[in-house]
Amino acid sequence: MLRLTLFLLLLPCFAAYAKPDSQFIGAQSCTFCHAEETRLWQTSHHARSMQKATTDSVLGDFSDITVNFHNSVSRMYRKSDTYFINTLGADGKLHNYEIKYTFGFTPLQQYLVETEKGHFQALNIAWDSRSETEGGQRWMHLRAEEKMNPENIFFWTRHFQNWNSRCAECHSTNVNKNYEDQENSYQTTWSEINVACEACHGPASQHVFLAQSDQLTDLLTGFTQKLSPPLHWQFSPGKHIAETAGTRSEQAMNTCGRCHSLRSPIADYRKEKSYHDAFRLQLLNNNLYFPDGQIREEVFVMGSFLQSKMYRAGVTCTNCHNPHSGALKIEGNGLCTQCHESVFYDNSNHHHHKAESAGAACVNCHMPSRTYMQVDARRDHSFMVPRPDLSLSLGVPNACDGCHIKESDRATSWAQNILHSWGEDNVTTTLHWGELNRQTSPDYKPATPSLTEAINNEQYAAIVRASLLDASGHNPDQNTIRTSIKQLKNDDALIRRAAVQALTNLPIQHRWLILSPYIGDIARSVRITIAQALLGYYQYGSARDKQALLPLINEYRGSLKFTEDSPATQLLLADLESQLGDRPAAIRSYEQALTIAPAYVPALINYAEFLRNTGNVSNAGRLFKQAVNLAPDSGISQYNLGLHFVRKKQYGKALPHLKLAGEQADAIPQFNYVYAVALQNQGELQKAISVLVGSTDRWPNNYKLLILLVYYLDESGKSEELLMYLDRLSKIAPTATEVLALKEKFQQVMSPD
Repeated sequence: MLRLTLFLLLLPCFAAYAKPDSQFIGAQSCTFCHAEETRLWQTSHHARSMQKATTDSVLGDFSDITVNFHNSVSRMYRKSDTYFINTLGADGKLHNYEIKYTFGFTPLQQYLVETEKGHFQALNIAWDSRSETEGGQRWMHLRAEEKMNPENIFFWTRHFQNWNSRCAECHSTNVNKNYEDQENSYQTTWSEINVACEACHGPASQHVFLAQSDQLTDLLTGFTQKLSPPLHWQFSPGKHIAETAGTRSEQAMNTCGRCHSLRSPIADYRKEKSYHDAFRLQLLNNNLYFPDGQIREEVFVMGSFLQSKMYRAGVTCTNCHNPHSGALKIEGNGLCTQCHESVFYDNSNHHHHKAESAGAACVNCHMPSRTYMQVDARRDHSFMVPRPDLSLSLGVPNACDGCHIKESDRATSWAQNILHSWGEDNVTTTLHWGELNRQTSPDYKPATPSLTEAINNEQYAAIVRASLLDASGHNPDQNTIRTSIKQLKNDDALIRRAAVQALTNLPIQHRWLILSPYIGDIARSVRITIAQALLGYYQYGSARDKQALLPLINEYRGSLKFTEDSPATQLLLADLESQLGDRPAAIRSYEQALTIAPAYVPALINYAEFLRNTGNVSNAGRLFKQAVNLAPDSGISQYNLGLHFVRKKQYGKALPHLKLAGEQADAIPQFNYVYAVALQNQGELQKAISVLVGSTDRWPNNYKLLILLVYYLDESGKSEELLMYLDRLSKIAPTATEVLALKEKFQQVMSPD
């Protein structure tokens, strides 16, 4: 019996559990001195973000009912005070799962289930906790619009529904994931199940000691995180907007931004004072934001707020929100008129709407909401002026259409005409950076001077300049390279990081010469970006250069430990090992990525490319096919499988996949370029021309598509037809050698007189 007991004690415990920490005292210990703050916290979203599943916390209907989503029936029931769901598991069969924790409470509540090896998973089925009159009090499927089965990467048992890696850090206090990569297991711990005092203020044991020994002062608080109060704002005579004479601080952004941002952890935030030493903030690219910076996907506020004039003036989160409850300090327009004079701004002469109407609410014009998870409306914090003209030129939403649905259905330019009738033409005639943002896409070559002027213009927000600069690397030319080199010395870490990223398309030797003087940048987020940019140099550098680069590479490797349970991070590790020449280590990382997320298409494609480059063509082909089977609507999957067949000279198999690649939503000009070349190679020149003509309608300024179309039209003897495309080339790349040669060749046709 003793041996059995010892054996059981030695077994690893994979369940998430609270772990005492001598430095963390717990929120209830704060009540004695901070009763009001604790009361506010106890009624806030934070205090109920995660709770044990009990009769007090569970809001959903578990009265032995069934629901049917995606042709799969799930049963919600309870036994005594324990809650269960009978639903489809990873093996495609029905199983009973105990509901261990609730997650959130309004406008919906999710539920966590423990699967294996310490993995806690968020169910796809959630409870709409809104009132019946609002359409709530019902079970709902969070991905109702897509085909959902156990192979889908968003199925509830998959990585992207995993609590340990994707949720825990921002919903509990003092979380330690304790991920073990060889077993793909967790022993996740926390000090408090939800977000409590010490999540923002840091461990409080020293604070309590100082208070008890009467040593507490404003300068000696005992906290590792010292939070500055928000700036005080006051009106000056003749000014409609309040000003401050205080010194602004980044402490609020460093504290609130840790969770209220879309970012990648690169260090232990509990030990870092600067946001950019602990995280890499996602810029305004990759379709996460609309081209003008409005929120598209869930980006969690900070990236939006950094765009705003408010942030640049010194406004912080706590000017508007109570930090302990998260609630607004003042309801209605009174919140804005703290700093914007009521007589001037809360007036029909400004908003042109009837007083007290929806159109008179500041937030409805300057903070339009977007709904996520079907019922969760969140407001944009970039505080933009509505620009209906950009809806026409960039296809972005605008606040006017959000309220006036009938008018927007009738005529897309109606709102612009209304602004004109109000005499607000200056709003729609001012150049918006979103229009420059188009020039960073693969559709433009080269970038115009106005783009580099905007990157250098300090009137634009730093995150805007950084996003433009980062994306300008897609089409590098002398202007963008010079601009990037200049911005390596910028005071803002986001801009310096973007400058490094913009130079990554240069030859590796050039990168080393430009970036090596900056490997000691003060911000870790910049340093690890430099490490990524210079990885390929390590194999070719001198002994002295390697000695200088190795600490940077080791720091980069260390930063990846914080997200090693992510398949995307395993791909970065695989690339790191591959660049350093360690092929077995690269393979281990690719395999680990697919262990974590077997249906993760980028891992399949990248691993396949790695295998192909190392001579393992048959296994590469197997992975390319697997990617297409999992994601037939992925352009990159279809493209890579098509290329695989092209390399094998199996053109009959290649062409259908290349065709499909160019038809997908994620298609890029390269897909149709290769498809056209493959068609021409197979003697289908007219079909290739047709593909290119259609492609130049979709990407009207893409140099590669246009130049190939001109060559093919010339080859087919259609000199007259090619002139319009040659004219377009002359406008976007007037000094390109190929364009000049073509203009000379067709000079007589272009100027018949």
